Parts: sequence; structure tokens; C-alpha cells
Amino acid sequence: MYNTISNILRKEIANAYRWTATSSNRDFVINSINSGGIYAYIDTFENKVIYVGRTDNLDRRLQEHWSDNEPNRMLRNYLHNYQTKVLYKKEDSQTKCAGMELYLYKRYQPVCNDRVPDATEEIAIPLPL
Repeated sequence: MYNTISNILRKEIANAYRWTATSSNRDFVINSINSGGIYAYIDTFENKVIYVGRTDNLDRRLQEHWSDNEPNRMLRNYLHNYQTKVLYKKEDSQTKCAGMELYLYKRYQPVCNDRVPDATEEIAIPLPL
């Protein structure tokens, strides 16, 4: 098979939409995901995005959200009282993560985000909802 532009683009698109899903609960420990990336918390009852974020360490950041020190009270309340899941995508480029976070924020208007992401340009990456 030749590496034509269309074949290369198909591979890039497939990789761009590859999300990993996992349940979210107090004992949730991802382990082995110490890379950066973009993530979204989903309310599984209503199947809606409640929070989107980016980080340079998915493992650490997702665990921080579960701590009693989480400053975002609305997110903390959701995580402790409702059934949620996490969708995440590994990505080491924080510039790309910022663009994806902005896109997700504008597209899904998550109720628990308390600030507008600080990216200058959106990168479209729909969630598999």
C-alpha cells in the first residue's frame, strides 16, 4: 500500500479520535498513565460532559480531582455523589492539549468548568458519546 496523502490523513484522523474510557470512583487509580493529555469527565446517567481538562500528567491530575483538596466544589460534588466515567487521550504537546480543551469546552459546555481554557486556537476532537 502506498503512503498517499489520503492514507496518511486517514491514519491521522483515526489516531485523533482514539479515546480511552474508564470508570471513575474514589479508589480509582490509573497507574502507568504518567504522560500528558486531555480528559473529560462524563455523567453516565445523563451521558453529558461535566468537565474537561488538560494536564502534563494524567495519573496525578485525575487523582487530584478526587482529593478533598479539589478547589472546584461543583466537580468534587459530582465525583463524590454521581456515577461518572473518564475519557482521556494521551498527548504530550500541551499546545495541542490546550486547543483540544478549548474545542471540548465550547462544544459541550461542561457545567463544572469554572474558567474558559486559555488556548488561542481550537483543535476539533469530538468525544465518542
